[in-house]
Amino acid sequence: PPLPAGDPLRSSDLQVALWCCHELACRGFDGVELDEHDPVLVGFRNVLSGAFEAALRALVPKASGAGGWDADAVAGEVAAAGWDASSLPVWLAGHGDRPEARDYLALRAAGELRPPDPHTLGVPRLGGAAKAALLSVTFDDLGDGSARVARADAFAASAAAVGVDPATLDLAAVPAEALAAVNLPWLLGVERRLRFALCGHLAARTAAGALASGRLAAWAERLGLPGGWFALRAAADPAHDRIVRERLLPALLADDPGCAGEVIFGARALAALECRLASVAVGAWHADRSVLSPASGRRRSLAA
Repeated sequence: PPLPAGDPLRSSDLQVALWCCHELACRGFDGVELDEHDPVLVGFRNVLSGAFEAALRALVPKASGAGGWDADAVAGEVAAAGWDASSLPVWLAGHGDRPEARDYLALRAAGELRPPDPHTLGVPRLGGAAKAALLSVTFDDLGDGSARVARADAFAASAAAVGVDPATLDLAAVPAEALAAVNLPWLLGVERRLRFALCGHLAARTAAGALASGRLAAWAERLGLPGGWFALRAAADPAHDRIVRERLLPALLADDPGCAGEVIFGARALAALECRLASVAVGAWHADRSVLSPASGRRRSLAA
């Protein structure tokens, strides 16, 4: 089928279709029997991914002279991207109320149910210290293989308490900007050639979390919201950020000094999409309406 007209980064049809393609290859859908290696499905996904990546490459400024960057310089670029990527949670911490909290958790639902999964695709594509650092972050998000609550479980509990059921959330009600942010790490994780950009995405995500997660946890406590997911992130994100800055990025640059440009691309791509999402969400909230489309029903009050 032809691609939807317009900007792929703002196309709900394209982003929902791409999310479904990745989900078919991950956990699938009840009642759907389809080979994830079906050439038609793979070809369709490649067309969608190609349009998505081309739009990102056109949007994101290219790192100049990236071949001569050292780990500290790359870390500085990642930190700048993390600051931009934290704009929505920082706004919420200062201005958001309970309706915005419900919207925010709905926006994050599609990604937070399996936060480390796309980044684990980078594990077999790295070696040595870089592999170990990436494993440290993803394994912690999965609960360290112990009985303690994993990040996805904590999110599901917090979301359910404010009336958001990730299992039944209508993706058509979620703005394309939010789905694009969810699809980005899968885009970067599926192909080996994008492994360094995948690490840059993780680096910017952890940098943004280190900046904003503590504020979000305090905000959730002020509003009387269930604090499990917020508290878990406030504790984990700064630690993950240190692992990325002190172990992952230096190891990547030591193994392949020419990878800096792609690492920075992954970080800046996350920042660009998060800034777009923040603009859409805050614009809706300033207009006193939900950021979710009417397909999900009218914005309703949260349970006390």
